[in-house]
Amino acid sequence: MDLPPALQAYAERLRDDVARIDWGALRDAAIPLILAAACLALAFMVVVVVVQYVARAALVRMVDQIEATGTAPTWREGLRMGRGLRTFRLFLLEVLVGLVFLFAVISVGAVALIAVAVVFGGASAAGAPTPALVFLGIGLILTILPLLIVLGIAFSILGELWTREILLADRDIGAAFMESVRLARARLVDVVLITVLLFLAGLLFVAIFIPILVVALLLAGGVGAAVGAAAYAVAGHALGALVLGGLVGIFCLVVPLTFVAGLFQVFQSAAWTLVWRECSPAAMPPEGEPGAFGMGLSTAPAVADERGLGSESFDDGHGGEGGSGDGGTTDDLTASGDV
Repeated sequence: MDLPPALQAYAERLRDDVARIDWGALRDAAIPLILAAACLALAFMVVVVVVQYVARAALVRMVDQIEATGTAPTWREGLRMGRGLRTFRLFLLEVLVGLVFLFAVISVGAVALIAVAVVFGGASAAGAPTPALVFLGIGLILTILPLLIVLGIAFSILGELWTREILLADRDIGAAFMESVRLARARLVDVVLITVLLFLAGLLFVAIFIPILVVALLLAGGVGAAVGAAAYAVAGHALGALVLGGLVGIFCLVVPLTFVAGLFQVFQSAAWTLVWRECSPAAMPPEGEPGAFGMGLSTAPAVADERGLGSESFDDGHGGEGGSGDGGTTDDLTASGDV
């Protein structure tokens, strides 16, 4: 199929730009360029990890404060909640658990590979493998793969619990891990139920996300092509216009998709925080006080004080704690104290 004249001219200019590249000089500078790229990638990964943990901790503690006090913290207060030793302890625990899980995966995978190699090696020495040996090798793979999946799901669930044990109950690393295991065993039905519900919500989100992705691809491609065409018309450099248009298109694609995916992650995090408040003894409500969704979630400032939110967060400016403009919250706390 013949290209339009404008595209043919652009293709020829692109070939000329590529041909003018000094590949020998690039080979000579390959090692410094690779090292520089590796350093930039490492620095970018460090920044991403720090931002991710700070934002994650801030979100969990902000949702908890909203449930505990009925007041939403500002963004500055939320970022201050996301920084500190609790977030660092969470990072250390997840690094340790990740290393242990990786070691387990490598060990199990190595055992499976050795077993399969021994089985099929012996069979090949004796001739063609028998159906029994073939089924044995397939059985090993089908047994180990679900085991790894189950372990991954279990660690994911425990991770949601120990995150809140560290960030909200302010436990140390060992106590948070042990308490998350104890809590998962004691409230197994609740934990499995919220996991299934969030999985179904994730499937619904994927169904909604696919058309959003298609639209975003079309829009990002159009914007990138327009920017590249404008740059080519101004500068006349085909390769530079292609790189610029590609970068703009990627930016226009990544930003909205990241925002949409972040909304679902916020929903997941808030749901797990509410579940932890329902299940954990560290967030038990005063007797007789209903909580969110009627599940007994605590809304008393005393619970917030235990998790380091501070009594100053509840000062309404009228000399009372937890009061609103109409005094409704104060009446509720007084009534719960009477009980």
